[in-house]
Amino acid sequence: GTASYASGPGAYSVSGSGAGFSPDQFRYAWQTLSGDGEVKARITGFIATTTTAQGGVMIRETTTGGSKFHFVGRQGDGKIGYSRRSSTGGSVSTGASGGVVTLPYWVRVVRAGNTITCSKSANGTSWSKVNSATISMASQITIGLAVSSARTNSTATATFDNVTVVP
Repeated sequence: GTASYASGPGAYSVSGSGAGFSPDQFRYAWQTLSGDGEVKARITGFIATTTTAQGGVMIRETTTGGSKFHFVGRQGDGKIGYSRRSSTGGSVSTGASGGVVTLPYWVRVVRAGNTITCSKSANGTSWSKVNSATISMASQITIGLAVSSARTNSTATATFDNVTVVP
């Protein structure tokens, strides 16, 4: 996969292959975050060859395989979905929120103590909770954009703008 800065404020293009978040096979463009904070982005495009592909925002304890994480983004079927691993090496939980959404569409993950909340928004102002979980993570974590095609032989590409990380 690849990750690159695109034209525009906070604009990025991320392409990733791999079997998905359960075996930790995806492209992740990240930075570190200490303490509480959030990452949000507007997904402006998503090209996927499978209905289970995903592109969106993630908070992850480390970049090591099996790490705890919480993700929210657009799926290849057009719905906003979430994935999370609440314990190191544990199983991954997934789900979807509502029906198919038209792009552009906003997604956000917020960490407040041990509570991590994933939200979605049509306008970037009014947010609806997609999922929330209590996940104990180290003080310093990674936060950023994640994309997986959910297949090792194809690539999904998500384009984002207005990407912001707030410590």
